[in-house]
Amino acid sequence: MRFWFKCLVALLMLFAQTAREAFADFNCGNGVIQSWSGDAAQVGTCMEYFFDSASAITSSKIKISHSAQFRQSTSRAPNLGFAHGTFWIRLRVDSDLIKKHGAFISLGNPLVDRASLYESQAGSLREAGRSGVVVAGAEESVSDRDITFRLSPGSGRVSEFFISAQGVQQSFVPTLRSEVAFNYHQRLEYLVFGLYFGVIAVMALYNLSLFFVVRETVYLWYVGAIVFFHGFCFAGLMGATNFFLWPEATTFAQRQLPASAPLGLLFTVLFAYQFLQIKQNHPRVAKLLRALCVVLVVHFSLSFFLFNVWHITIGFIFQVAALALVMSSAIPQARDGIRSARLFILAWAVLIVAGLVFCAGQFGLLNHTFLSLNGPLLGSAIEVVLLSIALGDKINTIRLEKEAAQKIALENARERAVLDAEMSAAVAVQSTLLPPSMKSVGYELATYYRVAERVGGDWFWHSCDERTGVVYVYIGDVTGHGVPSALLTGVICGAVASLESEFTKSPVVINSEERLLATARN
Repeated sequence: MRFWFKCLVALLMLFAQTAREAFADFNCGNGVIQSWSGDAAQVGTCMEYFFDSASAITSSKIKISHSAQFRQSTSRAPNLGFAHGTFWIRLRVDSDLIKKHGAFISLGNPLVDRASLYESQAGSLREAGRSGVVVAGAEESVSDRDITFRLSPGSGRVSEFFISAQGVQQSFVPTLRSEVAFNYHQRLEYLVFGLYFGVIAVMALYNLSLFFVVRETVYLWYVGAIVFFHGFCFAGLMGATNFFLWPEATTFAQRQLPASAPLGLLFTVLFAYQFLQIKQNHPRVAKLLRALCVVLVVHFSLSFFLFNVWHITIGFIFQVAALALVMSSAIPQARDGIRSARLFILAWAVLIVAGLVFCAGQFGLLNHTFLSLNGPLLGSAIEVVLLSIALGDKINTIRLEKEAAQKIALENARERAVLDAEMSAAVAVQSTLLPPSMKSVGYELATYYRVAERVGGDWFWHSCDERTGVVYVYIGDVTGHGVPSALLTGVICGAVASLESEFTKSPVVINSEERLLATARN
């Protein structure tokens, strides 16, 4: 476990060091971006913004009637939470700087429904680009998974731009990149998303093939979690599914994320429920998870009709509740030394840490690096691999336990077979110790014999002295049951048979009293 943890830390450090984008400081004197020392700069604090909660202000009025209401941003990542409305951004950039390097502005929020770029010319605004989830890929001014626009220099010394962004999630990390930096950024993202989708596809097919081989439903639940939770949900959160898979299907793109989130969480809960054997180990938690699964099915159904602040908030609460319930079952098992439970916790810890880094970047607490930009993808890929390893380890442990149980059962069956054979022989032997029915002139003797077990310690014998016409009956009861008593019965039977032989061969007729005394002496 320590070895794998060290490898994971080393991998994270490698990505953080080698694939980090060069964000640099910039000069924003008098509210105008005049220079920056690197290839890209986060310009949140060098912009002004205004939030129109009613989305009633048009581009023809925003500059004239509401220019004074714009205020300077104090954060690299302005965040209004899940507020529905139009977020207006005003940005001023030195025209010579744009001509020299070229400039692309990205909002850092690929989930915005619709965004437009306006250039300020002669006191009015001219639309210069469109982007967003509900904007078809062919209609976007810049092909990028994020909300990105190319800035063109104006005729004056300073170029002024306005951006209107409409949507539910109002958080932005505006980033200005030179043309060289933007091209590098896109190539790196294509590589990252290609690797991510490759990992998701391979792990899904691998676990699906194992399901058909071993017929364990836990693999089927995990395939659903990979496809919907890690594939559609996380990739959709990063804007990858809308950009790579269905750029022209705008209606489906808008509904994909709110629908895939509860469905993916449902498969994740079902997987954890069976993987951690929560029903056997934590019955109370199992009841809560079953109730949560019903709620998730309802939430998934409503996702096709509802998409508002409350719907998103409730979905987030469900995710936190599901994670808390699952971890309440995994942590005790990990403390008990169950390796699969420890791998389960490690996998989720990686995803949670990566998600926190991403959120810190979205709230402006961290500069955007490769790790903060693509943290959910990296954490998701690592979690998928770790859970596949944990699932394989779990199934292997169950297989070994089954094989050990089958071996013990086989040994017990063999012992029972030997014992049955010996018992059958003992029954046959004991049947020879009992006398046959006796019929003679003037006598008829019927007997009934039944033991408590297959053999027993009760015994009887009878014989007839033909010289005197007397019938002798022997009855014995050995303390106990089973084979030990039957063995002692055999000894007694042998002794009586020996005496009977002596009495029969004796030339002198032995009366009943003498027989009794001789039997007692022997």
